[in-house]
Amino acid sequence: LIVYSASLSPKGGLDLTRLKEKLPWNTLNTFKNRARVRLILCVGGGDRSTHFAAMAGSAKNRDKFVQEAVQICIEAGLDGLDLDWEHPKNATEMAGYEKLLVELHDVFEPYGMVLSVTVTGWQRLSREAIAAVDWVNVMSYDHNGRHATFESARADVKMLIEGGVPLHKINLGLPFYGR
Repeated sequence: LIVYSASLSPKGGLDLTRLKEKLPWNTLNTFKNRARVRLILCVGGGDRSTHFAAMAGSAKNRDKFVQEAVQICIEAGLDGLDLDWEHPKNATEMAGYEKLLVELHDVFEPYGMVLSVTVTGWQRLSREAIAAVDWVNVMSYDHNGRHATFESARADVKMLIEGGVPLHKINLGLPFYGR
C-alpha cells in the first residue's frame, strides 16, 4: 500500500503536515498488519516534485533527506519509500537522483526497508540505480492522444526492459481516473 504523497523542502526535509492531518495512521498500520502488506510512503509526484533537484543535487541535502526518511519510516511504522520525481530535467539532476537512490538503499537495507521509484516509460536509470531499488513503478498513462491504452502500457514496459530494468522489478501503474 503506497500512501500518496509527502512533499520535501529544498534542503532535504520531509513535510508530512498534509498527511498527518488527513490520514488515519493507526488504521493504516492496523490494516498493514492484518492484511500482511507493506505500508510505503510516496515522496513527490505531480506538483510535489518541486524541490527534488535542490535536494538531490547536494550531498548535504541528500544526507538530511536519507536520515529523516529512516526516522519517519521507523516512527510511523512504514516499510519504506517510493520516490516519484516528475522529472529530472538533465544529466546533472539525474546523477543526483541516482546517488540518492543508492544512498537510500544502503541506509534502508539494515532495517529491511524497501525502496521503489515511480517513472515514465521513457525515463532511463543507471545500472546502479536499478540495482538500488526493489521495484520500478511505471506510470503507463497520461500519454498524448489516447490517455492510457494496452498498447502504450506494453510499449512502456518494453522500453524499461530495454533500459536494463529486470522484468521482476517492474510494476505497471494504471490510471484510476479518466481523461
